[in-house]
Amino acid sequence: MKFLGNHTPENFFSTFWEKEAYYIHDAIDIPKDAVKKSDLLDMVSDEYFETRLIEDNSSKISVTDGPISIGSFEELKGKWTIMVHNLNLYNEFALKLEKIVEFVPKWLFDDVMWSYSNKGSKKNAHIDNYSVFILQVTGQRKWLIENEPDKTFKEEQDLK
Repeated sequence: MKFLGNHTPENFFSTFWEKEAYYIHDAIDIPKDAVKKSDLLDMVSDEYFETRLIEDNSSKISVTDGPISIGSFEELKGKWTIMVHNLNLYNEFALKLEKIVEFVPKWLFDDVMWSYSNKGSKKNAHIDNYSVFILQVTGQRKWLIENEPDKTFKEEQDLK
């Protein structure tokens, strides 16, 4: 089985896993209607789904846990990102993404998360104490990775 830029699971683990950040252009085919914006709006306002709104109001990044009552994305002001967790439990395409990486031991797999944001938005620097796959479907985002990050806990930040 080959995937993610024609790597075998063995090659992927020995070459990249927990060693370095790795970028693969066009790693998988993603249909444009895999997840619709209207689905995201429904999920964000439903208490059944685990969601977050991350807002960057220049002096501080704030986080609001869902459900969040919004009728449209235009209602949101400033720079923002919406996160939906566990999408693989509710969306057929997200479940297919989980299957693509099922070579990863289940105890290392958390979920398929969906992020949607407006232009110029950001999440502040944070540390993921686990391995992360990021598949960017559309748009542009600048990704910065520090190999030796400052691990000082900052109590005043909503997003740790």
